[in-house]
Amino acid sequence: MRTAREASKALAESWGKHLDRVASGEAAQIEHGNIRVIESVNKELSDEFESFLNAAARSVKTGVQGLCSLLGIDIGFLFKKKSAFEFGIERLRKVDAPLASYLVECRKWSERLILLRNDLEHEIWEFPKVKYSIGDGRVVAAEPSIGGEAITILVDYLVDRVICFYEEMNAHALQRCLPDGTTIAEIAPQMRVNEAPERFRITLAIGGEDLWRIRYHVSRFDDT
Repeated sequence: MRTAREASKALAESWGKHLDRVASGEAAQIEHGNIRVIESVNKELSDEFESFLNAAARSVKTGVQGLCSLLGIDIGFLFKKKSAFEFGIERLRKVDAPLASYLVECRKWSERLILLRNDLEHEIWEFPKVKYSIGDGRVVAAEPSIGGEAITILVDYLVDRVICFYEEMNAHALQRCLPDGTTIAEIAPQMRVNEAPERFRITLAIGGEDLWRIRYHVSRFDDT
């Protein structure tokens, strides 16, 4: 079973290969002023996108939500309708304000991910097809887009958010379960060992390193 990151990479590779084959004339050609598509990539891209959505949704709903539930944190409201989400956030804010603020920001991308996945599952929409045109005497392929955003860019953004969410929610949940007197500190990027670039480590709550608190960020996972 593919991970969200593997599915994202596969989709980008499929599109890149198709672009190369269109440019070389192997996948599409001009015949008598018309475009003849020899190799369609529509189904391949659609399958890869569906694989990504399923893996990403599974990671956040089954993976993260399941672990949090096991450790006494209910985040099920994150994936519910607006009214239930807002009610859940207000309840959480009274006992864990940093996590509540974090989830408010996560809602902005997670809602889009879950809606895309649900709509595709229930066949409410179809994956957009590649469009071809003629430019400078050759066939040009336009990348499918959703909501005006190229599919590879959208998937790259979502998979990065999912990975950050997975790591940070796990760290926060485990931090709450540590014995008294201990907590989690974040290792600065420049201080991480290349062979094992760990982001977190356990430290003393008093007299140790500065404790890490969960907070939303827009930096990419590899830069965090």
